[in-house]
Amino acid sequence: MKLALVRAALACALACSAVPAVAQQMSVGTGRTPSTYTAVSLIDPVTGKATTPAPAYGASGVPPVTASLTAPGNTSALPAVAGRPINVSITGNASGVSARLTRSFDSGATWLPLTVAGQPYAVWTGNISEQAWVETEADVQFRVEVAALTAGTATIRISQ
Repeated sequence: MKLALVRAALACALACSAVPAVAQQMSVGTGRTPSTYTAVSLIDPVTGKATTPAPAYGASGVPPVTASLTAPGNTSALPAVAGRPINVSITGNASGVSARLTRSFDSGATWLPLTVAGQPYAVWTGNISEQAWVETEADVQFRVEVAALTAGTATIRISQ
C-alpha cells in the first residue's frame, strides 16, 4: 500500500514538472516562408507512454470559419482547440457594424458574450484583425454575432 502511495505521489510530482522526452522540429506554413516550432513529447511516469500536447504554433487542424454578411447575422461556429488563441478578422466596406465574439458550452444551443471582470469583451464597431481570446476548456464553440450592419459587406474570419 505504501509503495502505491509513493508511486502515485512521485507520478504526480513528475507529471506536474512536465518531464520532456522527445523534441522534434516541425515546419508549418504556406510553403513560402514556413514557421518552425518544436513539439515536445512528455513521458507519463506511470504508464511510460509519450504524449504530445497541441503545439503553441502551427496549424491547429481546425479549418477557419468565414462569412460575408450584408445584414445582421451570425457566422458558423468554430469548434475551438483548447489552449490556442482565437483569431478574428473583420474586413470589408461595411458601415454601422456592431459585432462581438460569443461562445457556446453546449454545442451551440446557448451563445454567451465574452466578458472580463463582468465587462463586455471582444466587441467591435469596424474592421479589425486580432487574437481575441484563448479558450482553456475543451468542446467550446465560437462565432461572431453581427447585431448591426447598415451598409456594405463585412467579411469575417475566425481561426486558430
